[in-house]
Amino acid sequence: MRKFKVIDQYKLKNFMIEMFLALGFNKKHARIESEVLLWANLRGIDSHGVRRLPLYESWVNEGEMRPNAKIKILRESAATTLIDADKALGPVAMDFLMRIVIQKAKNVGVSWGVIRNNTHEGAFGYYVSEITNHGMVGIASAGGMPNMAMYGGASAGLSNSPFAIGVPNEDDFPLVLDMATSVVAGGKIDAARETGSMISSEWALDSKGQPTKDPFQAQTYLPFGGAKGSGLALMLNIMTSLLANNPLLAPVILGKEKKHPAQHNSFIAALDIEAFLSFEDYKQNINSLVDALRRTRPSKGFDGIMLPGEPEIRIKQDREEKGVPLPEQVFENLKTMAIRLGVDINLIE
Repeated sequence: MRKFKVIDQYKLKNFMIEMFLALGFNKKHARIESEVLLWANLRGIDSHGVRRLPLYESWVNEGEMRPNAKIKILRESAATTLIDADKALGPVAMDFLMRIVIQKAKNVGVSWGVIRNNTHEGAFGYYVSEITNHGMVGIASAGGMPNMAMYGGASAGLSNSPFAIGVPNEDDFPLVLDMATSVVAGGKIDAARETGSMISSEWALDSKGQPTKDPFQAQTYLPFGGAKGSGLALMLNIMTSLLANNPLLAPVILGKEKKHPAQHNSFIAALDIEAFLSFEDYKQNINSLVDALRRTRPSKGFDGIMLPGEPEIRIKQDREEKGVPLPEQVFENLKTMAIRLGVDINLIE
């Protein structure tokens, strides 16, 4: 039976802030990063939550995640922005660009921003959800190192790019599609290693290009939906890394250049709904659609229809009340890291 340590959300956030401060980040950046990680943990997206801290520490020590990064705007127009993150914390660069994109979308109706030299951004649902709070549609994605096979391939050729779309909704939560282009996000395979669980043979290939159920043998992710997931991942990598003029796939596949797995390029976009119709009309339309979908007949084994983002909201409501469960191995990893950095582990004991 798996053992868990349940931590109050506020204690967990304060602990994460102290950990990032100990790594050399300023309080503003530590708060932004901790907010994004907690957002994921509260919604049951534990693969993108606090368990990432030891990995981030290693990247800081290797110089691939910089506490003193200088984010710069390289090019911009009335609707577009290109920035260089200088290997900042991924959420810090995303937050910086998100605010610019939202303002430009208010001005001209739509805005698209691209980030080069970014690091792990966390759960992309966070950013598109924030954009919906401004009466806009949010879209975001990233491209990284080759870690997923093309459809029909037996070795890594693509990055399993995340892809998120968020739209405002009259219920208590926005509709948010947040998915990896692999069958599951890589963090879920990492989580299986931590909990001693086996994985589905449809998730990944081993070093010989064969399907595996052993998370420790998993080396290459498989795309969701076969050719569809593979094609979507390819396009997202083009829209991130190639538009950022920072290719990450071809140089590694061809053996021309070594790239660190921390390296990412990202995009974030916002579409102002009122550029097309009044927000009141939109609310009527979305309410009608949601009501109609909830009236459709559920399939056998299902109690009813769930909308994108709804399962996570139900988990959030439970964890806000009861706390965030951390697998024993994750808690021990955090405890070891805290001792190493001189952070009081009693903050979450």
